[in-house]
Amino acid sequence: MENGRSAQEAVEEAIAFVGKRITGVYNEMGLVAVDMHGGIGAAHSSPNLCWAYMNTEQNEPVASLTAKLVK
Repeated sequence: MENGRSAQEAVEEAIAFVGKRITGVYNEMGLVAVDMHGGIGAAHSSPNLCWAYMNTEQNEPVASLTAKLVK
């Protein structure tokens, strides 16, 4: 995000980077990020990633059983 990427782009890039750097061992993970404008990103290389968020403008949280799968 420091280089102008959205929260979604940043988590996808980070997961892909770790997947390329660490091979031959268990390296599945999930990331959730929030940028300074409140943009949310979620991605994973694990079999599943459940996540949720809520801000001051919402009456109830938003939850998801999926996120972008990055391999």
